[in-house]
Amino acid sequence: MAKSPLAGGGGLEVTLGFPGPRPLPPLGEEVSSKLEALIEFSPIRYVRDFKPIEVDPGRRVLRHGGGEESFDVLALVPPYKVHPLIREAGLAGEGGWPRVSFDKGFRHTSYDNIYVIGDSSVAQYGAPMAGFLAGFMAWRAARAIAQDLGEAVEGGDKKAYAKCFVDYIDDGAAVFCDFTGLFTGEGGPHCHVIAEGGLVGEYKRALERYWRAFKL
Repeated sequence: MAKSPLAGGGGLEVTLGFPGPRPLPPLGEEVSSKLEALIEFSPIRYVRDFKPIEVDPGRRVLRHGGGEESFDVLALVPPYKVHPLIREAGLAGEGGWPRVSFDKGFRHTSYDNIYVIGDSSVAQYGAPMAGFLAGFMAWRAARAIAQDLGEAVEGGDKKAYAKCFVDYIDDGAAVFCDFTGLFTGEGGPHCHVIAEGGLVGEYKRALERYWRAFKL
């Protein structure tokens, strides 16, 4: 989208819109405020309460609650909806989402041999889509299945902890979250900014290089 030129970007202009008054409100005020400060300090235009209404691909215009935005490239993330397969299989419960038990490895509450992990399960909790959460859910499900098969499973941390490194141009922030209460109904997530500055972005990019070179 358009309007705010990036320094040294050869005329590139970027607008970033969030559907709410702050970025990533589910992560709490501390994290939202830090991310908002990073965005506002950057040359990227930031639009709050961004509610898309209609896209005109011919005119390359996006109409939203606050007016219109012209664009050359539009990246629009729609609200997540449960996969039709979940509904067609009769796994969707009240509200359209499958009901799962955190204490049983995200096992479906009506079927002992079905586990629902990833976006189709975590979205109902109001958490952002995240690879960490999908991986954590898969780990819990695998432990539950192994126990059902009579396998000896060593004790492990039942807490859903996550570290997220957000790099933003030449700045960044490291966030630590405890999502456990979100899954158990006790509230959350509880997130804190544990580091900030340009070195955070460098660390994230180094970690990405490590995973690409040695893990994938």
